Amino acid sequence: MRSLKSLLMLGAMAIASASAWAYDSVTSLPKGQENKMSYMLMTPRGTLLADNSLYSNCLVSTLKFKNQTASKTDKRFQFLLFQSKKEASGYYLYNVSAGKFVGEQVQNNVNLSDTPAVWYIFENGQSFTNKSDDVGGTFNSVDWPWCVSSIDNEINNGAIAVSEWQSDTGTRTSGTSWDGGNHYKVVEAETVGDDVWKVAYDKVVAFESNITPDPEPGTDVDLDPTKVLSAEDQKTQAAAALDIINRFTGGTMDVEVILDLCRTTTDCGRYTYSATADKLTIHATGAVAACRGFYDYVKAKGAGLCSWSGNRFVKPADMTSPEVSLVTQFRDHQYFNVVTYGYTTPYWGKDRWRQELDWMALHGVDMPLMLVGSEAIYRKVFMEDYGLTKAQVDAWEVGPAHLPWFRMGNLAGNSFDGPLGDEWNENQRQLAHYLLDEMRALGMKPVCPAFGGFVPEAFATKTGSTTKRTGWNWVINKGEYNQRLDPGNPTFAEVGKKFMQRWEEEYGVGEFYLSDSFNEMEVPSSTATLTEYGNNIYSIIQSSKNPHSVWVTQGWTFCYDLGKWGKAKFDALTKNVPGDRFIVLYMSTEYAELYGHARDYDTTYKGFSGKGWNYTLLPNMGGKNFWTGNLKKYATTYLEDIYKMADRGNLVGYGMTPEGVENNELLYELICDAGWTNPGATINLDNWMQQYGTARYGAYPEEMQAFHSMLRKTVYNTYKDHPRFAWQGANLSGGISGGNGIANSLNNTFYTGVETLFSSADALKAANSPLLETELIEAAAMYVGAKIDKLAQEIKAKKGDKAECARLIGCLEDLMLDFDAALELHPMWRLQRWEDMAQACGDKDAVRNAKNARRILTVWYGKHVEDEPVQDYASRIWSGLMRDFYCPRLIQQLQYDCGLIKSWNRIGFENDFVAKAPYLSEPRPVNGDHIDFLVALINKAKNFGVGGEAEAVEEILASTDKESHWYIIRSAVDGKVSPLRATTLNSSPLPIPRKASRFGA
Repeated sequence: MRSLKSLLMLGAMAIASASAWAYDSVTSLPKGQENKMSYMLMTPRGTLLADNSLYSNCLVSTLKFKNQTASKTDKRFQFLLFQSKKEASGYYLYNVSAGKFVGEQVQNNVNLSDTPAVWYIFENGQSFTNKSDDVGGTFNSVDWPWCVSSIDNEINNGAIAVSEWQSDTGTRTSGTSWDGGNHYKVVEAETVGDDVWKVAYDKVVAFESNITPDPEPGTDVDLDPTKVLSAEDQKTQAAAALDIINRFTGGTMDVEVILDLCRTTTDCGRYTYSATADKLTIHATGAVAACRGFYDYVKAKGAGLCSWSGNRFVKPADMTSPEVSLVTQFRDHQYFNVVTYGYTTPYWGKDRWRQELDWMALHGVDMPLMLVGSEAIYRKVFMEDYGLTKAQVDAWEVGPAHLPWFRMGNLAGNSFDGPLGDEWNENQRQLAHYLLDEMRALGMKPVCPAFGGFVPEAFATKTGSTTKRTGWNWVINKGEYNQRLDPGNPTFAEVGKKFMQRWEEEYGVGEFYLSDSFNEMEVPSSTATLTEYGNNIYSIIQSSKNPHSVWVTQGWTFCYDLGKWGKAKFDALTKNVPGDRFIVLYMSTEYAELYGHARDYDTTYKGFSGKGWNYTLLPNMGGKNFWTGNLKKYATTYLEDIYKMADRGNLVGYGMTPEGVENNELLYELICDAGWTNPGATINLDNWMQQYGTARYGAYPEEMQAFHSMLRKTVYNTYKDHPRFAWQGANLSGGISGGNGIANSLNNTFYTGVETLFSSADALKAANSPLLETELIEAAAMYVGAKIDKLAQEIKAKKGDKAECARLIGCLEDLMLDFDAALELHPMWRLQRWEDMAQACGDKDAVRNAKNARRILTVWYGKHVEDEPVQDYASRIWSGLMRDFYCPRLIQQLQYDCGLIKSWNRIGFENDFVAKAPYLSEPRPVNGDHIDFLVALINKAKNFGVGGEAEAVEEILASTDKESHWYIIRSAVDGKVSPLRATTLNSSPLPIPRKASRFGA
């Protein structure tokens, strides 16, 4: 890359606003923001010190200002001038240093001509001279240091320039002011010399202030130092953002990228970008907004996409772009679920986290959960502060993948592959430092762990405290419950404050802290007890060294256990917690809708009674990688739901809380884009799909357009909370069904679409796109997985014919091993990758971590009983799992059901699979072109199941239905020959395997 540089604008705290926006030369503001006040505070040398824009979608109720530049000896930046909302001719003076309004109204008493003026101001404050127009005047009714100000509210452009200081002698100085109806816009500001600067103004229209009601003299103002960045912080954020841009582009951008970051942080992120042939300029409210602006520019150009399965970037052939601005309507863009740290991230190292941090920034995530490294702190608290032995703490701990439920108090104990081990905790401590450093460098707001009341069993004996087994809806063995302190114990808040102190000593001071005490548990019936819990936890949050610390809690319990909660209990829990010191992560949008109590944030909790809350989505449970989710709802319906909400309360954020990622990349891309839309806007899904396809593949041919259209009618037209195939369920002996709702989305339309897509193999290979190949592997996985279900049903239906069952079981095994080989080609969907990461977390704990990695994906529990409800919860369609777990389990179950073997111990098989970790058998090799192999796999599976359910490909291609995508594609091709027929699928019956099953019979 030839040059990546940052132009840093220094600013002070924004006043009465959730947005801050100004530069040495003022840029255009979004349309439709009339009657809003803006200002810029500039030094005599032209340095920007503060800026502000008031937008109707992101106002705050209190006036906030912090000028860290002003001092007792520096009188230049003491006052700001505001117009009265009641009287158009009245103004109020605000004393920056004192943090309050002073004096009476200041009346306008001078005039300016309508012609543009250029003012030269000398730093010594003794005189004011206009060098371009003979316009003069005197501020003759003010006894305090005088101000020169221009207030602008042009409908499409806006700024107020305010410059003020006093002379060393305190004498009144002359200066030019304005007529009450003639306000001026800053159009240029530059340094003329060491002691002189100039500002050019242009005529604009009148404005109205948003300060309501008018302030009284002496009114105190909320000073929030967390909202202003030092110059060093600005440089750090700009450098971090440029590093991400450089990594994403691989150094191939070869143009100048200029980042212009505001000094003030904001309640609503925003960016503006524009580009010439050799320069891309991004103005933004922080590093994340800058990365998001860059990413939106790249996608608009069709130049690339950032995804878990890989990145694509090519320098746009035409770099130029007009100015594009976006003001996100949300303060927070939240990401992760506590459970993500079990189903997705427990074994991630620095490199994988670096990839995720880049993904987050480019997708606009600024509020991630950050729970790494907390167990090292708990060990210090319980062993050093309370004298528990290492053995007592070790006995309490679980394995890495089960930490989410340990942290939420659901379970504890070594039967879940604990203890964690010293090496693990030290590695995680170092990783936590790295993550927090990187997140803070990007200006993110990590949500960090706080105490929820859970302690080792030995703690009660040691301290004499009263504890109670927590209980969890899904745990059957009560010995695996955790222990929770009674809120009446003085040790509850004491332990929590010690944890907070030690955490901040180790990792630095945070702002947002997560504490959950009742996740999927019984809720106290007494509202007084709930208030006591809330008081304890809030006192712990307040013990942070950050005076603005916020208690964050997951809202899953309030929806999922709606019958146990309700508004009265929620209000009791949060009774003494101020609304701006509490945030609920709703987490249940799709789930609540699916189970018939949608909008409980609105109808039941009434906007959570004025507490802060984030409208968050739950697109995935357990990391299941089946395609699912209603795209239209993510593009429009959920956003419209926010706009139409009867009582949105203190809605401050938007986000997603998936239990597992590295799946459904199209869906996550759409969710993130929805979080970065202008107020009141939704997404046109047709246009979005076109942009997505072009950005991901480099082109969006009709074949892929038609295929994606088919997905929008089937798998991406419905949300399934637990989508999986029947062969992924534990108890196959009870009969094989469609697999938890899968049959509703995998229908003839889906099968036909996949078959037709793969019949265009030559065109697919010509695209030469790794990301396209990944999508083809996933499409084949959905198709073949469904066919396996249907063949298994057919085998069970023929169990009276042992010979035929044996033949079909052999065919099924052959198909599943080829299926596994196809999954081995995927960059992420491989058990080997998962277990390699687990073992890399600590050499001493490598084998135990590998067992834990298998347990969380399969049997889940530490102590097994048949038909445990969490078993097979993750349901991953992964290589390794397919050949060594799902395939042999299904084959042997079918052999037993058909009378081919006399006995079958499913639980023993499952436990043995975990015990054998990290051993995995070798996958079948894939020779030759990958797409040809996938075509052959589809061909092999095509005729599985009860015959006649899908139309032949030839019939589809010959369709005259004008609504048919395939008709449209065919008609667009000269000679009336469909390009999709480049390869014809074989319709021959399944081959009989060359050798007997490796699983017996």
